[in-house]
Order: sequence, then C-alpha cells, then structure tokens
Amino acid sequence: MTVQATAGVRMLACILDCVIRHGPIRVADICVREGLPRSSGFAIAAKLAGAGLVTRLPNGQLVQGPALVQLGYAAAGLSALAGPAEAVLAWLRLETGATVALTGSDMADVLLSLPEAQREAGVGTGMQIQAAVHGPDGTVRAWLTLGAEAALCHADAARLEATLMRASLTLAACLVKAGAVP
Repeated sequence: MTVQATAGVRMLACILDCVIRHGPIRVADICVREGLPRSSGFAIAAKLAGAGLVTRLPNGQLVQGPALVQLGYAAAGLSALAGPAEAVLAWLRLETGATVALTGSDMADVLLSLPEAQREAGVGTGMQIQAAVHGPDGTVRAWLTLGAEAALCHADAARLEATLMRASLTLAACLVKAGAVP
C-alpha cells in the first residue's frame, strides 16, 4: 500500500470515528479536530455519503449512515435488529421520556442510543432499568437500557417495566423471525 493510500485510509478512519463518537459533526470541525486537509476531508466525506456510511444533514453535519449502522449490528451478530431497533427505541423513548440504549450482549458496544426527551432542570437521577433481548436459542443477545431519569418521571414502576419488557420481546421476536444465531 502506498503512503498516499495509507494516509487516505487514516483520514477515512478519522472521519468515521468522529462521526460515531462526536456526531452530528461538520466536516470542517472534523478536519480541525483531526488535523486533516479540508479538501481531502470533504472529498472523503462525499465518498462516505455516496456509500451510505454517513448521511449529511440539511445543516451540513454528518451522522452515521444506514450502511454504517448495518455494519455495527452485523459486527454484533444482530443484523436482524438494524431497522426494527430504531423504531422500537424511538417508541420506547416516546413512552418513557428517558434515554434509551441498545447494547450488545457484552454491554461493551452501544448499537443505538437515543437521548432523553427534554425535562425540567434540577431533576435528580435514579437507577437505570434494563431488560435482556434473547435470541431463538434463549441466550442473551442484547440489552435494552432505560436511563436513570425514567424511574423519576413515572410513578408506576410496574407499567414502566412492562413497557420495557414489551420492547425487549418485540426485538426478540425480530431475532426469532430472522432465525438469528450467535
């Protein structure tokens, strides 16, 4: 591999890493943060967008594109959840007003996270609430987590847990339907 090709791969990796860790983020901000030439940064970002690895928002910021999201789920062995998880987590956040996250079975890799809905300043924190997402073989394949603010926003803990369990079972059904195995 040539020096120029190696530099291109490094820039591509820097851009993807910044989008994943700091997105939404503008290409110009990535270039400043990572010390990349602006022209190269914009050229690589355009190619990444063309491949579906990033999506450019109307305000020019980059976010993870559908192909990158799909790769993340595939790496965790959860390809069947790529589309359904987004819908289920959006519903769960709407129902609870809390931060929701889907992590791999080892809880190390966050596959999808939606921040909490707006709430009053000064509200304290409680404990996170979690539910396992089981695969067809009964093993834990992923974890759904409600942020600590969920318990503070809902007086009915049983209803909150039932809502989380409903979301977990919906995702488990997607895995069963796809025949997903570890």
